Amino acid sequence: MDQIAALHWVQQNIALFGGDAGNVTMLGHGSGAACINFLMISPTVMPGLFHRAILLSGSALSSWALVEDPVSFAVQMAKQSNCTLPEDIVKDHELIVDCLREVSLEELMSADISTPSYLTAFGPSVDGVVVKTDYAKELLTFFIPNDLQGFTSVSGVNNFKADKRSGDRTFGIRGGQN
Repeated sequence: MDQIAALHWVQQNIALFGGDAGNVTMLGHGSGAACINFLMISPTVMPGLFHRAILLSGSALSSWALVEDPVSFAVQMAKQSNCTLPEDIVKDHELIVDCLREVSLEELMSADISTPSYLTAFGPSVDGVVVKTDYAKELLTFFIPNDLQGFTSVSGVNNFKADKRSGDRTFGIRGGQN
């Protein structure tokens, strides 16, 4: 939602910086690319907020693109910030949100949230609004013939390097989904 709000701000203010509201290109690398990819297929993004997208080293299909269990990380943050946890965390999540709003930035930044390797505690998650539960199916039908999809000659060189490091690979298709 914050990224969508930023796109609305760009539409309202880009002319003040010499830009064209009818010609907005977004570029993202890694998790930024995944976020842009989610925005490309999100039903909550109004047509015309952006017109082109460049995705580098990531997509919504990357294994690390989504936070799988955002509630558990929010609970970790709340515990470390001495927030009182309600009995029904999902139903009464606003109590946690209200408490965390009162915590200083320094305290939030110093919290030690444990995450699996190469994953983040906070980021896009399936909410049914911005990121739909069937987003992978939407991605498969999204691209149209005018899309430019390709790679550089460096990609071929990187493939050879990847063969030597079998434990450090990222694949674009998530396991268990058809």
